[in-house]
Amino acid sequence: MIDNKALFSRYSVGKNKWFWVTYRTFEQTCNRVVDASGYATSASDAEEQARAAIRSKYGEFEVEQYPSYYAQGVHRHDAIKRRASKKSSQTDAKEVEYLYADYDGGYDSGSFKHRIIKKTAKRVYVARYPVNSCNEDDKWEEGGQMFHDIQAVVLNRQQLETEGWATNRNCWTIFHTTPWEERNKPATPQYLEVLGLERGADEEAISGAYRCLAKKHHPDHGGNVEEFKRLQEAYEAAISSVA
Repeated sequence: MIDNKALFSRYSVGKNKWFWVTYRTFEQTCNRVVDASGYATSASDAEEQARAAIRSKYGEFEVEQYPSYYAQGVHRHDAIKRRASKKSSQTDAKEVEYLYADYDGGYDSGSFKHRIIKKTAKRVYVARYPVNSCNEDDKWEEGGQMFHDIQAVVLNRQQLETEGWATNRNCWTIFHTTPWEERNKPATPQYLEVLGLERGADEEAISGAYRCLAKKHHPDHGGNVEEFKRLQEAYEAAISSVA
């Protein structure tokens, strides 16, 4: 990269309105770092403002124009973040902050977490590329993609909340309301369900749950004989599983 070269891109966002961005180096476009940006009333004005911003900051640099989708992606990214900062419409439906798209890495499987941008009564708008869940403040992360790759996908809200998943025919990514790990965790054995326990319960937890339920269901205390027998069988099976 030539040391004294800077880059700019411009994009029409409506009648007599252009958005422009500048980058000091190509590496900035890869790292999603915008040097300067603004709006103009024409393509020529957008170019002049971009060049002026570069001259003001760096002096007389060689300037190279990049394709419009670089500016378009930045503009789209800013719009997505503005929508995300606004309060979504509220309904009686359960609020969902994230959706999950599965991946299969061959040796492992899981889900990428995608931020919901906006919800209406009928639709859910979700960022196609995931956030970085490693950051405590949930900073935006585009999965290694550049700004111009970011997309917002529109999904059917009713399908999401009744079936737990939805997709868009223009995207084909399947978005779920729960992560892969939750949807694919091993089923809890019946004997543990009878005791009201989850997988991994140890002998102490099993015995404690049995004692509590036995007091409730024992025939001498008005309990059902068949239910008490079922409880005993579940207890014996659970103890055998951890022995």
